[in-house]
Amino acid sequence: MKLTFRLIEEKADKSGLCPVFIDFTYSGKRLRAYTGEKCKPSEWEPKKMRFRRSFDGYLSANDYLENLSVKLHSAYRSFVSSGIVPTPGELRELIKPRESIKEKTLIQEFESFVSEKKRRFGKTR
Repeated sequence: MKLTFRLIEEKADKSGLCPVFIDFTYSGKRLRAYTGEKCKPSEWEPKKMRFRRSFDGYLSANDYLENLSVKLHSAYRSFVSSGIVPTPGELRELIKPRESIKEKTLIQEFESFVSEKKRRFGKTR
């Protein structure tokens, strides 16, 4: 079982940001998945497989990579202890890239509240 994080420079976007992938090999199988993180090659430390201090938000980004690693290892161990060798697809579902949370504005929240009350109690006047 081996886990690595790699910056794929060949897939750099127009602004020079390269995606960070996780590679996990186990029991003759390989999972390769996008972590949801991107950075410039100068902001990546390949030997440590982590973001450099020059990357804005490097602490939280490195914590995120560490959490992915822990989550993947514990999920794999859980499957194996149950006598199951997981497929790469099963493990991929556990480490989907984090999605941005869209917060509602006060007006959107109020409109949701009003429509829910109308739905429950019917229109008044």
